[in-house]
Amino acid sequence: MVAEVIAIGSEMLFADRIDSNSLYTSAQLERFGISLIAKTVVGDDLTMIRKALALALTRADFIFLTGGLGPTEDDLTRQAVSEQLGLELVYHPEIVRQIESRFQSLGRSMPEINRRQGFILETAQALENSEGTAPGQYVQFEGRNIFLLPGPPRELQPMFQKYVIPLIEQLGLRPRSFRYFRIAGLPESRVDSLVAPIYRQYPDIQSTILASPGDIELFFFAENDARLAELAEKVTAELGDNIYATEEISLEAAIARLIKERGVTLSVAESCTGGMVGEWITRTPGSSEFFLGGVVAYSNSLKIDLLGVPPEMLRDQGAVSEEAAKAMADGARRRTGSSYALSITGVAGPGGGSESKPVGTVFIGCSHAGRTIAARFQFPGNREVVRLLSTRAALNLLRKELQMTNVEVRMTNEE
Repeated sequence: MVAEVIAIGSEMLFADRIDSNSLYTSAQLERFGISLIAKTVVGDDLTMIRKALALALTRADFIFLTGGLGPTEDDLTRQAVSEQLGLELVYHPEIVRQIESRFQSLGRSMPEINRRQGFILETAQALENSEGTAPGQYVQFEGRNIFLLPGPPRELQPMFQKYVIPLIEQLGLRPRSFRYFRIAGLPESRVDSLVAPIYRQYPDIQSTILASPGDIELFFFAENDARLAELAEKVTAELGDNIYATEEISLEAAIARLIKERGVTLSVAESCTGGMVGEWITRTPGSSEFFLGGVVAYSNSLKIDLLGVPPEMLRDQGAVSEEAAKAMADGARRRTGSSYALSITGVAGPGGGSESKPVGTVFIGCSHAGRTIAARFQFPGNREVVRLLSTRAALNLLRKELQMTNVEVRMTNEE
């Protein structure tokens, strides 16, 4: 069984957009032994969408069209599939009533154009969208399984779990045994160089690696669970504390869990990331239980006034330095009363670098009752990539400090 993803939307063709839906879809399908063989990104063009679908029908058992299900004139997925398959679009007033109810729950009136979202292919099953207004659709056509799914990941992923996976299982496919690892602090090439000698010893086990800046996902699939457990044990020993999860959760969610287990609190002091660490931390539900807040201190004057960084330190060592990162972390912990504090200061670029501190130089500090540390990093890429990698690195540093403290507390208790 093979699959293809057709990502639809002119915005997906912009240089700064990443089609994360295809990565998510691929990972979910691998569990059933369905391989993603192709991915196409097309703009909001009726002819191009039809051509992409026509090609996919010649080579894929499962076809996923993502995006283009909105109510506006340029949302053409429904029409393109209707024309290509020769299936009529049928109006479903009950779907429109559901959309109206969603608007009413938000204290708004539904625009008339949203009625377009009530049209479903004549032989299709409508898939309820619990996170948005665009219903998905599932249709079987000449032995092919075709899914029309919303573009926003926050809408697509719940729909996939609630409807797509059960529909795949109804076709007689069963998920294989798998092991999952999520890794921070190592680039993709380094992870693969460490684990490739291990998984090559197991030709009966399929491996998949998914990479995004500063974050790696490893999947291993097999029919034999004992062999899978044996491989997983070796991978765990090789990667050690670079593994932050063996379930599909984000780094910030894993840290939130650690912090809650420890019963501690957190604050942040950020310069070059401009509040990104705080934003990531607060993505996690329940973060208000432990996150006290933070300071975005770009200027030296704010570092001095709000965080208590000594002026002579900034004069002698510079704002981008190990000493400044430590002082910022200490200051944030002292001023907020938090158990732990993170700090980031660096040169995100494109200007501001020097021979000793080129663009991409970042110092990350972490302060808690046991100690205050700072680490230097040299990140590649443009300004946004440096900020992203800095945020992940800071959270990973905090994770390791939390885990190390747990070990120290446990050892003390045992003594």
